[in-house]
Amino acid sequence: MKATAYLIHVIWILAIQSCKQDQWIGIYDGQSTLEFDHYLGIPDSSIDLAGLKKDCLGNYIEGLGLEDSLEVFSIANLDGENVISISGQVIGGLILSDILANYHLRLKFKWGDKKWDWMQGRPKDGGILYHQRLGYSHELQIHEGDVGSYWA
Repeated sequence: MKATAYLIHVIWILAIQSCKQDQWIGIYDGQSTLEFDHYLGIPDSSIDLAGLKKDCLGNYIEGLGLEDSLEVFSIANLDGENVISISGQVIGGLILSDILANYHLRLKFKWGDKKWDWMQGRPKDGGILYHQRLGYSHELQIHEGDVGSYWA
């Protein structure tokens, strides 16, 4: 089932600038394919997913992992530009496997109009986790009404 409205349109003309160079190096090249690894967590019980284990209360007990049958992550065209679109139907993340150091990160994002039932009454929520190691990371919060808070 493809979501027709997106929670977040993330324009990942994500660029990294090395402090030793004056040029930006794009992470997403604006093409029509998504080359990032991804991970999806445990879906809300309101989502019908055949084959995913539930407990006696009807709640899922396992995440989707690398499977994206809901097309949470896709490419969309926004104002004539290909962008990475994240529906937000299931919590998850895109994974950049490159090892980076001494860089500046630049991105643009836009919230979509859709808000899933399980998110009602809560702000739209996203973030960038970086320098992850041994299960710990830093996070730059991208939260509806609060962008830039730091979490460690």
